[in-house]
Amino acid sequence: MANKFSKGDVVVLKSGGVPMAVELCPGDTAAYASRPMTEYKLVWQKGATPVQHSYPEHVLEAYTPPAKK
Repeated sequence: MANKFSKGDVVVLKSGGVPMAVELCPGDTAAYASRPMTEYKLVWQKGATPVQHSYPEHVLEAYTPPAKK
């Protein structure tokens, strides 16, 4: 089955939170891993500190920026 998101896409958790960029997709092999990813590896900034975490597809949705007023 094809991935719903691609590298560089901006997503958020369905439960809310900050926008995150997709760094690796399921099926990709990370330089530090011996087998392909099974979840999306996401990155974002917390102040000046980069943060990363992996999440399964079913908890993510595409980010929609707020409408400008």
